[in-house]
Amino acid sequence: MIQLKQTITVSAPIEIAFDYVAQFDNIENWDPGVVSAKKPSTSPAEVGTAFDLVTTFKGRESEMTYTITTLDKPHRLVLAGEGEILSAVDSLEFSETATGTEIRYTADLTFKGLAKIGTLFVRKDLDQLGRDAVNGLKTALDTKN
Repeated sequence: MIQLKQTITVSAPIEIAFDYVAQFDNIENWDPGVVSAKKPSTSPAEVGTAFDLVTTFKGRESEMTYTITTLDKPHRLVLAGEGEILSAVDSLEFSETATGTEIRYTADLTFKGLAKIGTLFVRKDLDQLGRDAVNGLKTALDTKN
């Protein structure tokens, strides 16, 4: 398993930041590792809501489904992702600050099958992908206040 951790502070208020991220199909707007994201249902985001993503890493696209497993508005959001080569648990914790919101993001990534072998060789690339994603989230949320 590889764990990625990043912390950012955004100018958006905590409720706006949480709602934006909980509507996880927004991820295609801020994570460069996501080609597309769709929520098959029209219901509001809640525990059990699923999102279908097409991700890209090192030129290879793959499909993943992320499901909200914890939604403690506006403080904590956890999503479990499953794909052909990867399982992921993304945890986001939100704290109000004097100027906006601090978001602590942790991604636990577990590669499946033969992909496990290459894990050691792509660690730096995964770290960069994580940094790019939270920087994209910061940019997106800084325009929402």
